Amino acid sequence: MPDNWSTEYKAAIVNDLNEAQEYVKELEHLLESLTPGGSEFAGSPEACARWVRERLSSVGKLALERNQLREAGKALADIMKIVAQSPMYGGVYEVSPEMMARIRNALIGWKEATDER
Repeated sequence: MPDNWSTEYKAAIVNDLNEAQEYVKELEHLLESLTPGGSEFAGSPEACARWVRERLSSVGKLALERNQLREAGKALADIMKIVAQSPMYGGVYEVSPEMMARIRNALIGWKEATDER
């Protein structure tokens, strides 16, 4: 520090720097607390951030898969409802062309939902 700075000014700068270092340590600790721990994360905000980004990415993928499976389940439920509403003659379901189209559309929905996984 330059000699012409007052003792109070120098002390204020040192105090500000100490507070900034404490804040950086606190942020590093908070970032590390988001990881499973281990020496590869200690003192490495980059490794912590990379791990957190990867986890957030996988959460999005899991949510997408869950939504696709829900859609597939809905499509299969639609097929079950259609078949349940169909009359049965001699142990064979009698399905009208309209119902066949509904089944076909439901199967397409199920296939699209499960193929994207």
